Amino acid sequence: MNLEAIHPEYQEALSQLLALFPGGFNGPETIEERRGLTNEALALRPLNENVTREDRFIPVEGAPDVRIRIYRPKKAAYALPQPAIFTIHGGGMVTGNIEADDANAAGLCEQSGALTIAIDYRLAPEHPFPAAINDCFAVANWIFENVAELDVDPTRIALHGGSAGGGLAIGLALMMRDRGDLRFCFLMAIYPMIDDRHITTSSKAITNIGIWDRQTSVESWAWYLGEAHGRDDISPYAAPTRATNLEGLPPTFIDVGTHDLFLDEDREFAERLKAAGIPVEFYISEGAYHAAELFVRDAAPSQLIWGRRFAALKKALG
Repeated sequence: MNLEAIHPEYQEALSQLLALFPGGFNGPETIEERRGLTNEALALRPLNENVTREDRFIPVEGAPDVRIRIYRPKKAAYALPQPAIFTIHGGGMVTGNIEADDANAAGLCEQSGALTIAIDYRLAPEHPFPAAINDCFAVANWIFENVAELDVDPTRIALHGGSAGGGLAIGLALMMRDRGDLRFCFLMAIYPMIDDRHITTSSKAITNIGIWDRQTSVESWAWYLGEAHGRDDISPYAAPTRATNLEGLPPTFIDVGTHDLFLDEDREFAERLKAAGIPVEFYISEGAYHAAELFVRDAAPSQLIWGRRFAALKKALG
């Protein structure tokens, strides 16, 4: 992979990040160190004061209650009942939490004007699949069951996730479709992590950027799948590329960078969605590595990325 083709503003941000965290996400040897690095790197953002925050705990069948955070814009953008977004954080299913993703979730709320709900799902390896997707399923059903209390329009609820969260969002949509309860009006999967096999060209090429390279991804999938790792019968709710039927999913938005490990699997999945008759917006961001726009939000290419996403959300939410 030609690292010189990374956008100059992203190159500078990457150099600064690697100066703070030598070796990047490939450096930590233990899951605890990786979580610390991920959470610290993503939490280096000022608090967004343009939204309010409320934490709650939602029951999950056969498991501990899961924490959610409800974001509301201080400046109302919609008449009630309002649209909403259910967002699922990234981190390879093994790192991340509400605090680390606060800037992202708060930004979604502020820029879209929609009530936004984030989830602090259980992480592997302590809680391998299906713990995370079960937590997401419980919260999704809680949202639809409580639209009156939340002042939310049940026909205008979007599902959003980035990286591992994007994979969980697609897996959740598949699960809800199969159980006859898919009600999300729109699905936005940002560079989703959806294929545990690592067989694409891009998955073999991204080895030395320092931001979610092949080694980190392979290890995270092994932690997430546990004893099932490497088998042929992996559930599509864990790795959505394993799904044989993509019909009946909501209109979908996917974007990914040219220097992202997930480029090929995301592109192929978008093509399969189109073939299944799903309306799809798919974008490739030139010169972008995984999550580049999170680390340098004000860069010119980041503004293009964010602009496309918010335009798509506003259109979907009416």
